[in-house]
Amino acid sequence: MAIFGDRNLDESFPFSVKSDNLPVVIYRCLKPGEWPAAMDLWLDAFGDVGWIFETLNEGTADRKLAHTLIAEEGGKIVGAVDVFMREVRDERGEPVKIGGIGSVATHKDYRRMGISGQLLLNAIDLMEREGCGWSMLFASYVSHYGRYGWEQIQWKAIICHEPELPHAPPELEIVALGNGGSWPLEEMARVYDSFNAVRPLTHIRSKLYWEIPIRVRLERPDRRTWIARRNGRCVAYLVLKPRAAGTTERPEIVEYGFLPRAEEDFANLIGSSLINDVGREVVIQTPFEPTLLQLIDRCFAHVRFTERFGPMVRAISPDWSVERIRALTNLDAAQSWDLDGF
Repeated sequence: MAIFGDRNLDESFPFSVKSDNLPVVIYRCLKPGEWPAAMDLWLDAFGDVGWIFETLNEGTADRKLAHTLIAEEGGKIVGAVDVFMREVRDERGEPVKIGGIGSVATHKDYRRMGISGQLLLNAIDLMEREGCGWSMLFASYVSHYGRYGWEQIQWKAIICHEPELPHAPPELEIVALGNGGSWPLEEMARVYDSFNAVRPLTHIRSKLYWEIPIRVRLERPDRRTWIARRNGRCVAYLVLKPRAAGTTERPEIVEYGFLPRAEEDFANLIGSSLINDVGREVVIQTPFEPTLLQLIDRCFAHVRFTERFGPMVRAISPDWSVERIRALTNLDAAQSWDLDGF
């Protein structure tokens, strides 16, 4: 059976009874000092990805212990789910709070007992109380989350072939970041904020978020970052996931941005970042605004469009529905960038 303990460490979740042949499980929020035990569960379930959980925990504004929901049996954490509160932009470019579901895990000895499902129900209750409009998660087991109202959507992308070689003027400096150097995060944030000022679906990033989760992701060995500076000022940046050695994967531009009137500078940045991928296909995650597509088309010999499986989404507040969320993601200007995953 299940007993529902602390909500915000002092409120109870709705009581529910499980079959008597199952262990007594208490559902509650994480308490001070329990983070290492929750981390042990996640590392056992997902492998060496603790950096994801740590940086999101440290770099998410307004983070609370109550946003980590756990299942406890006999004093041991046997299940957990994290809810990351984010602000993204709606159809008008206005902020809306969403709940990002992550770190859903159940101890291997307690699976197929309904623990994960109950944690998801508790997460829905939490998001309702926090005033979330809708929820998003990334998952392989689509059918499991579908039972609780999440539905999968499609992401749009373009596949490009034969990048044009750059013809950068002398006053444009192309800089490859990383390799132990400093990161111009404030400059990149300024470009991001300008490029995505009213862009539907984009995350609103705080200074803290740039300094911890975004920086750590940029520093990962499977990411490469370039910026373009004109007269010493950053006017564009680009983040590339390079082709893994020994694989047939395509290189992928997972985020980019540029300031107004810096279109040609961005075109030169594309050519410079892909100088080692001439002759290969490249995937670009991009909004489908006609002006952006025309710009990218000029940078390659051939371009074609594609779709692939994206996240799962669920309406939380009465103001939102799955249909409205799908319509939001299908807007030409909409874009959720890879660096904001959880």
